[in-house]
Amino acid sequence: MFINSHTDGKKKRISPPPPSLCKAAAMIPGKRNGAAAACSSAGEKEQQEAIEHIDEVQNEIDRLNEQASEEILKVEQKYNKLRQPYFQKRSELIAKIPNFWVTTFVNHPQVSALLGEEDEEALHYLTRVEVTEFEDIKSGYRIDFYFDENPY
Repeated sequence: MFINSHTDGKKKRISPPPPSLCKAAAMIPGKRNGAAAACSSAGEKEQQEAIEHIDEVQNEIDRLNEQASEEILKVEQKYNKLRQPYFQKRSELIAKIPNFWVTTFVNHPQVSALLGEEDEEALHYLTRVEVTEFEDIKSGYRIDFYFDENPY
């Protein structure tokens, strides 16, 4: 807390009254006296300053978090592009395994609970599944299912 000095006009640091004086001043009945007001005012002012500083620090943290999110997004995009040849190779290998996708979906605990008998029959014609992440990864992805000619 800074107060102008009446003697030389320069700002000097003035501490709030000591806690013992604040307690004693608060105990005096009747009007609010100068010491009690100074204690209350100084304490409230310190709290307000602390809250303002907390807000400033939180804003800096938020800025860093946003910067980190942007950097993480760039890294994820980079590695998603690097993974593409491996996804392609894996897809080619999966194509060599008969009934791979129907077996995968039927044996998946959550997916199998959603499948009816006709769904399972249709899955016998599923030949390829592709997952494409949107450029802005935060927006999600698209899953494409490719089927051979089938009665469904």
